[in-house]
Amino acid sequence: MSPPGGAPNAAPMSVPTKNDGSEAIARVGVGIAVKILEKVLGEFGIDSDDGKAVLKGLSALSRFGGSSDEPFIPAEIQQLMQSLPQMGGGSPTQQAMAAPPGAAGGQPPAPQPGMM
Repeated sequence: MSPPGGAPNAAPMSVPTKNDGSEAIARVGVGIAVKILEKVLGEFGIDSDDGKAVLKGLSALSRFGGSSDEPFIPAEIQQLMQSLPQMGGGSPTQQAMAAPPGAAGGQPPAPQPGMM
């Protein structure tokens, strides 16, 4: 119903809802990062400055290393790989930058007669 001035009532704004799917994907991504940091920690050693920095990062991210996300890790890695320009993902500009030299135009130009 319209108020007595003839102006219509506005509908109330809806409250944004939390996207649980995006948050779950983000948690899996952090879990992958934790696994990578755990792997490189062994290479640096925990006594080196780099190792101490990695250990500090692991300590901060340790709450994300839950095993409940592990079944999703292969799919997330596959999706990450497909987004890389080297794997055919990304924008056309990113793909062109990732291509080896001479590959942007397809085949290299044919030699001109008399140039050999």
